[in-house]
This record gives sequence, structure tokens and C-alpha cells, in this order.
Amino acid sequence: MSGQCSSLTLGAPRLRTVPALDKEEGRALVRELVARFERNREHYRSAEFDEASTREYFINPFFEALGWDVRDQAGRGALRDVIYHRRLTSAPEVAGLAAWDDELTAEELAAREPVVAVPDYTFRSEDATKFFVEAKKPSVRLRRRGPSFQVKSYAWSQRVPFAVLTDFEEFRVFSCTVRPVYEEPDAGLLAGMDLTFEQYDEAWDRLWTLLSREATTAGSLDQLVRATTPRGAVPVDEAFLRELEAWREALADDLAHRNHGLTGYELAEATQRVLDRLVFLRVCEDRGVEAEVSLRRYARITDAYRAMGPQFRRLDAVYNGQLFGEHFSERLEVSDGLFQRIVAGLYFGSSLFLVGYLE
Repeated sequence: MSGQCSSLTLGAPRLRTVPALDKEEGRALVRELVARFERNREHYRSAEFDEASTREYFINPFFEALGWDVRDQAGRGALRDVIYHRRLTSAPEVAGLAAWDDELTAEELAAREPVVAVPDYTFRSEDATKFFVEAKKPSVRLRRRGPSFQVKSYAWSQRVPFAVLTDFEEFRVFSCTVRPVYEEPDAGLLAGMDLTFEQYDEAWDRLWTLLSREATTAGSLDQLVRATTPRGAVPVDEAFLRELEAWREALADDLAHRNHGLTGYELAEATQRVLDRLVFLRVCEDRGVEAEVSLRRYARITDAYRAMGPQFRRLDAVYNGQLFGEHFSERLEVSDGLFQRIVAGLYFGSSLFLVGYLE
């Protein structure tokens, strides 16, 4: 073995001065991490052990064991292979929640975390992004629909073919070449890559062959993407346009049925104005720009679209543009059922990812 692994102590989460450079060195390092987690498992699974500590004590050294320079000890700066994203978050009680409220248990509601719009890590090789990693703390249940959908959405929307979801206690690798479906959290799981921490030692050869810096640079993921991309997979921009067109047709039919006497011009104008406002608000939520409006909140009340009128007046004062200026469409009726479906699509559909729609 090249180099030496330093000893693990509870007060020293950084186990090495340089990333591991070969498979056996990495295996030894991961064995120490596994032993540490096992000794104090209840503490690490408690609410007191946060995500930042999980990254520092376990996830960062885990990827260092795979040969990645997670902490940029080589001093490459913007050219580094691993980019950690410090993220702005939106308040958890408003926009972009991990799931509809009535789908969550009391425990999940209490554990709800702020929503973010980028993954925790980007892993690159030769300036090309190879995979994303989304980190959670061990007290978060990874097998819920929200975490899997979140990381797959990041990757699919950015055309990154693979993503990892991990809290160290578990490690899941997904193929992300097809549009993620919220109700299918296990879709895209790679065979042999749904692991618990007790399995890391026996699975180390597979992990190294797929995700080590050495293997990734040699093209391990490039070869796999060809095998995991279904024929006819729809790219994100095309999927969004298809979804948007379906909403436009459904909304126009609904408006015509519920609001008699509209001219063809008025119907087209109202349809586009309603859609533009909803998409704009969802993009603002996703970016943390608008913390006061939650589309989900309005999707659960009677006559939901018309009830948003006061918010449109407030937003008109804020943005002072045509989009939220007083408009006849505010006086029209939109069925609550259709409004609910469009809003659900904005949270769980492809339109969530096309943030340039109104730019």
C-alpha cells in the first residue's frame, strides 16, 4: 500500500493530509469510517448530528478514500475536481416543500429542512461534470420520495447522467438520463449501488471501479451511460415544452368552458398570462426570491386562482412590470382541479427545472 492511513479519533474527523491514491488505501480508510459510525451510531442518527457534521466526519473522507481531492489540498481553486456548493435556502414553511403536507407524517414535518436549488457537490474530471452528490444527515430517511426526486431532478435538469444520494449510513447511486417521477423513488437505481455502511467493505471493488477518481477519469461513467440510457429518452427542454403545451391546451379549454363570451384573442391572452404568472412565481420560489407566496397554499383553497388577486397587486408594486399589472384574466374562473394539476407539475414536473423560461 502506498502512504499510510492516520488513526480515527472522535475529535479528529479529517483522517488524512492527502486523498487516498489507490484502492487498498481507500478501503482501509473506509473501514475506519465504518467502525467510527458503528461505535456511535445512535448519536450520529440523532437530530443533534447535523448535515454539516455528516459531510465533515463521513462524506468528505469517504470520497477522499475514492481518490477525490474533496478539500482542494492541491490548491486548484476554480479548476478543482470537487466543488462544494454553499447554498441559499428558502424557508421550509413556504415554497418548494419536499412533499405535499398531507403526505408527511408528524415526524417528517418536524424534520423538514430548508429547500435548496443545487446539489451539495459536483464531481468533475477534465472539466466535465461526471456526477452530483446530495448529502443528508443520517436522521433523514433517504428512501422517502423527496430526497431521491431532489437529487435526480438536479442531475436530469443539468444533463448529468448520474447522481449519488448519501448520508453515509446509506449510499444510493442513480442513473438520471430519463425524467424523474416523484412517485417512483427507486427508479434509476444502479444494480449493486444501493448500499448500507455495513456493506462498504465488501462492495469496495465495485465502488472503486465505478466512482473513484481513477476510474472516472478513465471513462467508467461514460461507458455506463450508454448502457443505462433508454432509447427515445426525452431531454429536459423538450419535456418542458411538451408539458407546457399540454397545460396551455387544458387551461384554454377550461377558461372557454367556464367564462363564456371570450374572443379568440382574449382566450389566448388570458391563457398565456395565467401560465406566465404561475411559472414566474415558481421560479422565484425555487431561487428564494419570493418567500411570501406559496403556490401550494393557494392550490388547497376554493376558487384558488382568483384568491391570488391580492398577491398579484403586491407583486405588481414590487416588480412594476407588465406581468403582474392589473389584467382581465384575474376576474376569470379557473377550475380548482386544473389549477391543482398545474401547480403539482410546477413542483414535481419538468417545468421546475427550466429556470430560463421567462428570462
